[in-house]
Amino acid sequence: MIGNAVREAIVDDALRRVAVVHQQHSIKGALAILRLVERFPQWGPDAPGALAEILREEPRAPDLGSQLPASIDLGIVGGGRRLVEKAVFPAAYAAMRQWVGEESLDAVMELYRERACAEPDYLGHNVSIYCSLLAVRPLVHGDDVRERLFLDRLTEFVTATFHCAQNRIVFESRPRGPEPATRSAVLEAAFRQPGFFGHQILAFVWARRHAGDLGVEGCRRVLGHLLEMSHWRIPEKNLFSIEPAEDLPRWEPFAEAVRQLAFHGPESIHRVTLADALVDVWDQAEDDRTRALALAAARHFACTPRAR
Repeated sequence: MIGNAVREAIVDDALRRVAVVHQQHSIKGALAILRLVERFPQWGPDAPGALAEILREEPRAPDLGSQLPASIDLGIVGGGRRLVEKAVFPAAYAAMRQWVGEESLDAVMELYRERACAEPDYLGHNVSIYCSLLAVRPLVHGDDVRERLFLDRLTEFVTATFHCAQNRIVFESRPRGPEPATRSAVLEAAFRQPGFFGHQILAFVWARRHAGDLGVEGCRRVLGHLLEMSHWRIPEKNLFSIEPAEDLPRWEPFAEAVRQLAFHGPESIHRVTLADALVDVWDQAEDDRTRALALAAARHFACTPRAR
């Protein structure tokens, strides 16, 4: 079991990091690290710190919202929300706190749940990062500093994802068959066209984990979007398919492939988030073919040069 002090240190570090490209990934990375070290206690007590080094990919920032006035008077109703939706920085940090104070964090998160499920995104960040924010909430609740940092990261996520149109990436679709967007079909399609660092797989796993939070209709829309995106004409460098491993999908080779990916894969925070997602795929698999795909994916991405 990972100690509370180590867990808190990793979460605190992640909450203080800001995006280097569009959306912040450190929270998702920190949660992945915590799950991996719980799943693989044999990695030893030094594993959390060694894995957390990858969070340094994203720069640290102070408690930004606290450096601004606690209240911003715009002379209009809903001023806090207006500033967030206009992505007016740095005032948006304080505006988010004002908005949450007026309506509640649950209400704000519910609004963006609808947006995350409704709007497709090439890398699925709208779903996976939103779900990671849901997942980290219990770890920040009751701590004033963490709660403020959480709101800073939420502000950056919703403005970059939903209120800055230039960050949206949509590609032309290829024709696809009439296959229904079932979980098995979407996961199969995610391996057929995983995209940059397996983001189709990542988004699928996060949506499955938080199916209860997304709701029946939300899950239906997310699965439909993921299936559609698996037929997009994405850049050639990210256009490849994962074929099932030819050797038997046994736990020991898979565990070793995950270890290689997490510790020795490309210098990208996604090596830990994908390693964690592939473990989830393995654990939830209902057949050897799915496990063989997870094994092949771990091996593939452990040896893939980093690319954006």
